[in-house]
Formats: sequence, structure tokens, C-alpha cells
Amino acid sequence: MNRIFSDQTEDRTTLAVWMEQGSLWGSIQALAPFPFFDTVPPAQLDIQTVLSYGDRFMFSKLVTTTTAQMATNIVAIYKDKWDKLIEVLAIDYDLSAGVSKKNTDVIHREEVRDNTRDDVNKVSAFNTDELITDTGSTSTGGDNLTGDTTRTQTEANISLENAFNNLSMLNQQNIITTVIKDVATYMTLDVY
Repeated sequence: MNRIFSDQTEDRTTLAVWMEQGSLWGSIQALAPFPFFDTVPPAQLDIQTVLSYGDRFMFSKLVTTTTAQMATNIVAIYKDKWDKLIEVLAIDYDLSAGVSKKNTDVIHREEVRDNTRDDVNKVSAFNTDELITDTGSTSTGGDNLTGDTTRTQTEANISLENAFNNLSMLNQQNIITTVIKDVATYMTLDVY
């Protein structure tokens, strides 16, 4: 008899039945508060896990573990992968672009100018060496300029073909689907 099936007959528990003991995703959140918990609470992730994979049978050695023990194992195995996935999803990427180039320049400029000027025009009188003031002006001024300039330029080669091809990439990177699948794959048998 196939070893997988002989294992199942002893402790044949589905993921849905095992998850009745408490919130697996609540235990995972307590260990590693991933950003996706801000949009999808642990209770909702528990429901989605049961709906998607609840009929699968668990590995017999995992049936007796608690949610806290299971969460510790899952975080140890998948934390780095999920962190990288979150990092990739944070990139602002145009799905219709084959190649995207983004430049950001931040310029901080500070100029202080103080000007003082005193102009006097003098002329000489007829038959004398002495100069007398004809016209004149006095001006005092100051310019103080402070400011930041941020310039963002995005250049992309856009095509409908790229947009269509990148849709599958977007689906692969759907973090909620991915993390639920990772957990179910770790805990359950593929054959049910």
C-alpha cells in the first residue's frame, strides 16, 4: 500500500478541522506583523485558508501541533520570502511597460545675497580741479533664497503585448494568494 495513504488513515484531519483550535494567522501576526495584515485581518485570512484549502488532509506529524507552534515554523520558513515579495510589490511599476526608467533628482538650494551700493556721479566745474556732485544714488538690498526642488522623470516603453504578458506576473505576486498557498502547502498533502 502507498505510504502516503497509510499515513492518512491514522490521523486523518483536514486543515479546516485543525484550524478550529484557534487563529493560525493571528499567531503568525503575533510573531511577524507583516504589512498585509493592515488590509486583511487574521480572521479573514483564516477564513480564506479554510475556503481554499480546508478540505486537504494535514500531514500526520503536524496534526498535534498548536497554532503557536505552527506559526513559529511558518514564520521561520517563509518570512524572508514574504518580505521580499512585499518589497517587490512596493515598486511602482507600469504594467504596460517593457522597460521603465525612473530618475529622481533632489536639489537643495540656499542663497543669501546682501547688496549695498552707493553711486555718486561727479563733474568738474568750469576752470577748476575740484569735483562737485552732479547726481547720485544710494541703494541697499538683500536677496535671501531658500528652496528645494524635486524632479521625477519616468520614461517607459509601453506596449499592449507587455501589459498582457505582465498580467500573469501580477497574479503571481498577489501576496494574499501566495501566503495562503505557502501555508497550505506546508501543512497539507497535495492529494485529498
